[in-house]
Amino acid sequence: MPLVAILVHTMGKGRGTMRVAVAYQRVCRELGGEVRVLTQAGYDDIKQAAGESLAIAVIKIRNGQVERVSGYAGQYGTVLPSR
Repeated sequence: MPLVAILVHTMGKGRGTMRVAVAYQRVCRELGGEVRVLTQAGYDDIKQAAGESLAIAVIKIRNGQVERVSGYAGQYGTVLPSR
């Protein structure tokens, strides 16, 4: 799951919003890029850089704790961190 999609989910903002773009750039800059955030950065590092909700979501996705939401009427399905 792309980092920007996780940010959209945790921030409750649209994909093209300035707040999501700024948060994405800040997290990637502080933690060494998207792949590092998604695969290696620790919970505390993510929490410090972007907040607890993103840290929880990333750790859940790493652990396979996801919820699959089916698509409908021409819409793709999604994968979200479990609640």
